[in-house]
Amino acid sequence: LIVAGLMSAAGGFGVLLKQILIWRVSIKWYALALLGPLVLVLLATLLYIVAGGVNPAQWLTVPAANNIGGLIGPLIAGSVGEELGWRGFAQRLLQKRYNLLWASIIVGLLWATWHSWPLFAPGGTAHVDALVVLETYVRLIATAIIYGWMYVRTGGSILLVMLVHAGHNIAVDLISPTLLTTVTMPLLITCLYAVAAIALVVARPGHFFHQTKTR
Repeated sequence: LIVAGLMSAAGGFGVLLKQILIWRVSIKWYALALLGPLVLVLLATLLYIVAGGVNPAQWLTVPAANNIGGLIGPLIAGSVGEELGWRGFAQRLLQKRYNLLWASIIVGLLWATWHSWPLFAPGGTAHVDALVVLETYVRLIATAIIYGWMYVRTGGSILLVMLVHAGHNIAVDLISPTLLTTVTMPLLITCLYAVAAIALVVARPGHFFHQTKTR
């Protein structure tokens, strides 16, 4: 927010926040934002169950009442805090120079690097291996392509990408932590995001390869 206020190319603090007020979009975007991540995570869980990775009765977790507060913070930080920066600020400025695909890939690289902070914490390399780092970069680049597309197609609505980001966080919170600490489950989610991103680019090349400026 401070950088946006000081950087003339960003249009100022007000331009960034006004994107949250872009809410008059088709109901299909709200459905995609709220249900899309849930469908993807449930599909990954189903594949994991079919492969014999977990007892079907043990995949779901419902947060206890005393844990709700601990979920709200990360939810707000992820969906509200991050999207102001990644889509509302970075994506919009990058698309003045690059097409949607390249702008989204650059944002994805920055986003994944941001999420790789455990590597730089004391003893981080002992807990984060190369596969986890690779999974993080592939998943967040793929996710950035999908979110970037939604952001542009809704006329620069940060609200919609906040909702889809929140939708993903909520969907993941419904999965048993035991599953998420395995190697297979995060990789399944990553693969499905990658497939969805590739399918989107193949199906809508005109949206991605032509420079499209946002508001």
